[in-house]
Amino acid sequence: MRYASLLVSLVILGSITLVSAKTTTAIAATSSTTTATRTAVGTVASATYTPLVSTRANFDTSKSLLLPNHKKTDYAATDVPGLQVGKCPAEIVIYIHGVGAAQSNAIEQTGRVKMSLNNNNYYNPVIGFSWDSNTPKGASTDKTLIAEQQGLKLAHFILDFKNKCPDSKVRMIGHSMGARVILSTLASLHTNTEWKSKNFKLASVHLIGAGVASSWNVYGIKSPVRNIIEQVVIKFYNLVNPNDKALSGTYLRVEHHTALGNTGARKGISLPSNYIQQDVQNEILPLCDADADGKPDLGLTSKDCKAMERGFNHMGYMGFRDPTTKKLMDDGAMNVVVEDWENETK
Repeated sequence: MRYASLLVSLVILGSITLVSAKTTTAIAATSSTTTATRTAVGTVASATYTPLVSTRANFDTSKSLLLPNHKKTDYAATDVPGLQVGKCPAEIVIYIHGVGAAQSNAIEQTGRVKMSLNNNNYYNPVIGFSWDSNTPKGASTDKTLIAEQQGLKLAHFILDFKNKCPDSKVRMIGHSMGARVILSTLASLHTNTEWKSKNFKLASVHLIGAGVASSWNVYGIKSPVRNIIEQVVIKFYNLVNPNDKALSGTYLRVEHHTALGNTGARKGISLPSNYIQQDVQNEILPLCDADADGKPDLGLTSKDCKAMERGFNHMGYMGFRDPTTKKLMDDGAMNVVVEDWENETK
């Protein structure tokens, strides 16, 4: 039993807020082109909707295997600016959640990221990537881990978006096991002939609380991760937190190695030339309920909640909601993310 299956028992379900009027397209990709297999046309009701790319129910979560009615590259997209609704934006942010998150959690976290970015005067579209990360306890989690298989799907969405909006920047933020999804995505783009022929690159990647090995030993990726990052991404950031309870506790016990998001890259490793690492422990408030659902967050117990320290909360990178109003009360580490983006243009 590995990290993804063990942590699921700690998951706290959040609330879900969606507008009823929206545009959804299911994509079944068989080559470099896409085929719309199902389209429900509507309009965006308000600015409160959550643009979403989803691969939910694409897998047998008890075995981490792709279901026979799905392809390795298909996905469903809802209300994605530029691709489906409105004009191509200057840039988009894709947020990828971590292990143990249901669809409702994915939407809640994406909404919190958006509020935190808005709090730092960043108003470009934030798109959630929702995947089957809430596998049942005891699921197979080795080379067939669902996170590893998201790379082709997310990479295909990014390619579709860039083909439609070639001048729009694409930024990615990956939390916890979402970092593994991102690395798999980068590996897929790295080998994609169309991506390379058009000289596309991702503007930036931010890993927050990254649940991957500090040694960069990543399952399923054959090429050196350093080379992949340098060739696919312009700027690659790793926000570390040595006080992260989930990474220093459960992750370490189950995986038997330190996490990139907890200790940073292991000394002696040849790092990408565009790799930037920052400590964000002090950005994470000593509170145990970031999503304001009234329960301790992932990796925390009631005992932990009585002795919280800055950096403890693995779910606090995206910000904290007020327990009464559910609105944003703190932006977590998102201020650091926006500052990084602003520094790129200086």
